[in-house]
Amino acid sequence: MTQQPNTQVFRFRWTNLFVYILVCFMAGVGQMALSPMFAVMAERWRISFGDAALTLIALGIFQVFLSLPAGALSQKVGFKPVVCIGSTLLAIGYVLRGDADNFSGFMWWNVVAGVGWGLIWAPVGTLVANWFPHQEIGQANAYWPAGLSAGQAVGSLTVLAFFAASRADWAATWRPYGILAVAVTILAWVVLKEKPTVPPEPRPPMQPVSLGEGLKQVLTPVTIPLQYTVLATVGSLATGPALLAPLLMGVHHMAPATAGVVSGLALVGGAIGSFFLPTIAFRSGKLRTYTLLYAVLAPIFFILQFIWPVSASSAMLLAIPSFLFGFFAAPVMGIAMGVGQMQPSVTPMNAGILAGVYLTSIGIGAALISQIVSRVVDLSGGSYAAGAWVETALMALSLVAVWVAVKER
Repeated sequence: MTQQPNTQVFRFRWTNLFVYILVCFMAGVGQMALSPMFAVMAERWRISFGDAALTLIALGIFQVFLSLPAGALSQKVGFKPVVCIGSTLLAIGYVLRGDADNFSGFMWWNVVAGVGWGLIWAPVGTLVANWFPHQEIGQANAYWPAGLSAGQAVGSLTVLAFFAASRADWAATWRPYGILAVAVTILAWVVLKEKPTVPPEPRPPMQPVSLGEGLKQVLTPVTIPLQYTVLATVGSLATGPALLAPLLMGVHHMAPATAGVVSGLALVGGAIGSFFLPTIAFRSGKLRTYTLLYAVLAPIFFILQFIWPVSASSAMLLAIPSFLFGFFAAPVMGIAMGVGQMQPSVTPMNAGILAGVYLTSIGIGAALISQIVSRVVDLSGGSYAAGAWVETALMALSLVAVWVAVKER
């Protein structure tokens, strides 16, 4: 009598995760469409580059404040309602912000989307803990960044092309992202399932824990230093296209659509790397070695985008370090989260809380680091390379956290 439920678990667990990854994809598309448009926004609304970057912060800041409550709430009411309500708010914000004709109106609808953004991430901890056996938890937690990175790649690659194709029609530029958000939100409400009829493996009886007790259980010498790793990594992925796209257009005289493609290749690389590299690391028995390798290569290729002495005619060569930077950077974030969720103290009763901790750090990275780097650009008289050097240093520091927290397994 127990074989049928277990078969159902093993068939549907990946479907459930795939639909969640589509939500991540949709969110990332609408988010990273902002980054290459900072320079356009600054000119359109006569604001600074740093002020334009506040549109990205309007999304990320809610991840800082809502991830922990969302993770705890997902353990009480289930991950599905939290994810689907968040996805609905994202869809509303993404649909309506394109109709805003001024900076304040655009920011307002980004705030609405930002509340949804803050809700959707942490419940992945509860989803994975409910549906996956322990030996798959690390890998399953490492895969969702592939959806986010793929979405960010699509957003970064397409927005300048939409802007150019629409002849600078503001509403038409943003409309495709709203349509996608509505479609994915409907799919999530219809397909996602809360939990299997039986656990994916035998588990002892577990009691719900409070937010405070859960934090005590999941904040360990392994998970604490890894917060800096995810903070620095996501900060680099958020700021990279924002720095590279205007450099390509202003210094190398590249067409906006082409600049969007080249700068967005970091996120294409991130999507591909997030799928393959965590699997290699977790299955190799040399998790620490591979993670350190990825964490070393990511900042090298990041800064190479800004110091490679290319001419205007050969600027397309910057597509190579752009892709490779994302390919190695994004998996570091997924591995860090997977390592944390594999700790013996993490159970289905507190996995959402730990995910909330990680997603809070990710939100801080997206919001704080992009603002720091953008202000460096402003203070240096518009030097995008100056901002890139600051970001490279922040990424390099994450090597210490990886060395301390990640062990071979």
